[in-house]
Amino acid sequence: MRRQLPSILEEAENELTDLEREIFADLYDQLAVFLGLIPRQHSRENKQQLLHGTRSALQVAHKKTDKKSRWAINLKARCGENKACIVLANKNVKIV
Repeated sequence: MRRQLPSILEEAENELTDLEREIFADLYDQLAVFLGLIPRQHSRENKQQLLHGTRSALQVAHKKTDKKSRWAINLKARCGENKACIVLANKNVKIV
């Protein structure tokens, strides 16, 4: 898909409007930066959002009983909240 999307966006016969082409191209670029497929440009905000969401998930993990939540609680107890947040964020990015 990574190789096909740019050619799909450039194809004139796909009936996409100019606005749709711009939106898809922007989303593709954001996803590629987020996943590390292309060099980071303005990804600091993405990292902050990811860490903020992960910190929030860690705060409510004690209310859940699933395997990942139990793992996150144990990790937080062993490493501390900040390191656990980084590790969990890294794990979540790899899942995507």
